[in-house]
Amino acid sequence: METPQDMFRDGAKTIKQAVEKYGIGRTTLYAMMNSGVIRFSQMGKRRLIPDADLCRVLAENLVGPVASEAK
Repeated sequence: METPQDMFRDGAKTIKQAVEKYGIGRTTLYAMMNSGVIRFSQMGKRRLIPDADLCRVLAENLVGPVASEAK
């Protein structure tokens, strides 16, 4: 079972960093956070999103053949 500390072992991104690194729109990112698709930690107004959650969501939304299946 994953502990809260495990969520952040690979690092975390602010909203701005996540948008810049992963190319997700701010509106889309906030919608995923508000619907519970992506977890986050909030301290005051600052939100931190675990890198693992961002990677998981991107992997779940892959379109097309997996690289090993491509010819």
